[in-house]
Amino acid sequence: MNNETVKRVFGTIGKIALVGAFLSLPRVTKVTYVSENSCRTVGYYDAVRAIMNTGMFASDKRACVAAMKRDAGSDYYRAVIEIVQGEMFASDKLATIKTL
Repeated sequence: MNNETVKRVFGTIGKIALVGAFLSLPRVTKVTYVSENSCRTVGYYDAVRAIMNTGMFASDKRACVAAMKRDAGSDYYRAVIEIVQGEMFASDKLATIKTL
């Protein structure tokens, strides 16, 4: 193998590793967030913050916040946070929040 081939091979391996690291980052941060918040009371603000930190469109974020109940218990808001951080389409997240 010549020098150019080795550079291309290691460049490709590096790119794959970088993409893998970026893909696993949300899962790592979610585990940290859930474990940190499992012992404390979660409220409306926490659920809204979780919705706003997603990659959903602004209209979907607005609809999710509007669909949430006010003055609900900590378990309800914890469920909303789990839903919005899940791997579903925004329309499915909204429908699920409405059914809680």
